[in-house]
Amino acid sequence: MPATTPWIHGGGPVVPGPVWPYVCITIACGAISGFHSLIASGTTPKMINRESDIPIISYGAMVIEGGVALNDLVPETKLVIHTEHSCYTVSVIGNGRVLISGHPQYCPQPILVKIEGSTWGGSMMKLRYIGRGMCLEFRHPDYRAPIVTSRIQTIQTA
Repeated sequence: MPATTPWIHGGGPVVPGPVWPYVCITIACGAISGFHSLIASGTTPKMINRESDIPIISYGAMVIEGGVALNDLVPETKLVIHTEHSCYTVSVIGNGRVLISGHPQYCPQPILVKIEGSTWGGSMMKLRYIGRGMCLEFRHPDYRAPIVTSRIQTIQTA
């Protein structure tokens, strides 16, 4: 097997241009990830009250990678969000606003809401983020308190 592909000099099937800057970016990302691991091993013990909290924090950091930031989606992007109890269809409008449907009480028909973000059910929220394993919070125009879904199982494009 050759050490490189024929596209090493540019014009590749995915990324046009030379491979050299991407090699640097890849190495830098790996180095930063390793650095974060090193730092976390010394700082995490200082930020928790009990050792039994570590699995929740570790699992939370891993699972939060399985989500999408609303700011990264172009308007009219459609998502299907399966929670433990419902299946929502979301159409991105922009600026945190979406058309959402799928809940028999709160949104049986598409309605314009503002997505606040996702939480683990507590007070810490990842703003304008839809995270797998987390609960979605959105502001419905007919309700004073935010609507909180059950935990998100999957997020797919429609």
